[in-house]
Amino acid sequence: MTGSPYCRKRAPRWPPSSPLPGLTCRHSRKSAPAPAHPRLLRPFAIPAKAETPGDRKVLRQRVKPQFTGPSGRQDRRDPTALQPREGPWGAPVARDRPGRHRFPLPGRVIVRQGPVRPVLKGSPTDGHRLRRPGPRRTAGAAELFAAQEAAVVLMARGESRLAELAGRICSDRGRALAITGDVCRLEDVERAVRGAVETFGQLDEAFNNASFASASAPLHEIGTDVYDRTMEVNVRGVWNCLVQQIPAMLAGGGGAVVNTSSVAGVAATGASAAYVAAKHAVIGMAKAAAADYGRQGVRVNALVVGVTRTEMMQQIITTHPSLEGDFMAESVQHRMADPLEIARAAAWLCSDQSSFVTGAAVPVDSGATATA
Repeated sequence: MTGSPYCRKRAPRWPPSSPLPGLTCRHSRKSAPAPAHPRLLRPFAIPAKAETPGDRKVLRQRVKPQFTGPSGRQDRRDPTALQPREGPWGAPVARDRPGRHRFPLPGRVIVRQGPVRPVLKGSPTDGHRLRRPGPRRTAGAAELFAAQEAAVVLMARGESRLAELAGRICSDRGRALAITGDVCRLEDVERAVRGAVETFGQLDEAFNNASFASASAPLHEIGTDVYDRTMEVNVRGVWNCLVQQIPAMLAGGGGAVVNTSSVAGVAATGASAAYVAAKHAVIGMAKAAAADYGRQGVRVNALVVGVTRTEMMQQIITTHPSLEGDFMAESVQHRMADPLEIARAAAWLCSDQSSFVTGAAVPVDSGATATA
């Protein structure tokens, strides 16, 4: 084994204090001590003895390590990847857990502010095999967060539907608190944040999803009342949420905020000028807040959402069937998004897996902005 990194009579190419177990060379038949790092177990395992005493060749047998993950199943990844660890300069590195389409949020407290939007039967995504949390079809960020072990605080104006959603989450062994309120009222947002802290002890993440849109019209034909309502919900609503949520996160040592913007937030899409201006403002607030609080552990991002088959969108299509083809034409996949697809993007931005993402406008639009 001339030139072996483990040969004691050759210049080592590997730290001599960290050889693999069972490795020998022709100069010494003694097995090497245990490794200093479990990742060194992964590449190869070499028998301590050759086939014959006079044979100088060392047999190398490649093996696939088998580790047991938190779920009890075998996981081929390094077990150290399942533990919190530090980067080169002592900075925390995001935890990595197994599971496809899963961004675990165990023990997190999330405020979700916005309308309760159920999934619509007959959605074009029904044939795309979307994975749903739980045994039945569910939709919306609230149920997705709850399925990933987060405590969810819901705030919306619809009291009956809000209570129904919270009850459904609790019946599935989740944790949810329903608070009726309007994002346009600062005292309602403050009450929701206070409820999260008093009930669950802290606030870790927030998903601000309230929105208002009107029929498209030339700028000079938009009424003042429509402009005021558009700005009140889309801009002041997000502002009220940030003003109340960020101090609670700072008190808890950090957190993450996700604001829902739109493709209209980066380009004029044919929506009303008031809506385009409002969604641009949402992205601007996310960037400014990210710059203000990045060193204090608070991340703020915005979702650039494409056309989504929500209850409101379905009502528009029912009233104007000819618009459905126009909406789908904006997507390179020629379909609308399912609400769950938007929720998954929000869950990723709230999780530790996006720990280095802040101040970003993340497109979830099926290529609408790329082809605009």
